[in-house]
Amino acid sequence: MDTETTGFPRHGSTNEPVQIAAILFKNGQENKTYCRYFMPEAKITKSAKDTHGLSKEKLEEKGATSFTKGESERLMNFLNEHKEWPIVAHYAKYDREDVLRPAFEKAGTRKIFPSDGRWRCTFEMAGKSKDLVPDDLPRGLDDLLEHFGYERRCEDDKHDALTDCRCAAKTYMKLAESRLSEGGSSLQ
Repeated sequence: MDTETTGFPRHGSTNEPVQIAAILFKNGQENKTYCRYFMPEAKITKSAKDTHGLSKEKLEEKGATSFTKGESERLMNFLNEHKEWPIVAHYAKYDREDVLRPAFEKAGTRKIFPSDGRWRCTFEMAGKSKDLVPDDLPRGLDDLLEHFGYERRCEDDKHDALTDCRCAAKTYMKLAESRLSEGGSSLQ
């Protein structure tokens, strides 16, 4: 799962999703996708626009809607198709706590938000995988992709939530594979 937002929350500003994407994988293969664009109430910061390229005009072109109760329920139905599976994100705590939880609360659907126990963070996993990821390697998504032998994202695809989902999945699968070969759990 990945999100693109209006910007980092600073000094009480809001941080709203402008794109949310998730992919269900089955046997290591992409099985089903969820990708929606949202029109935020908050201003999209210049640094956010420079990062993901989504202005309110671009969001209009993409048919962005509000993140409503109905949309939060659609997302949860998608994520709960396989409740036993983890929700993987590169910066899971940020996506979970700073973007999605407030969006669910605003939509009035806080009670259906996915439990913290399902979330896996590839950024944190990479930090714990000393045998696979050297201490001096930055843990950004592109750095990890390159380290694991995958191509870096091209500039046009950087910070597109759906592309980032695919990249986080590759990273997670590599990290999980390493944990399994060591006799550990692939879901930690």
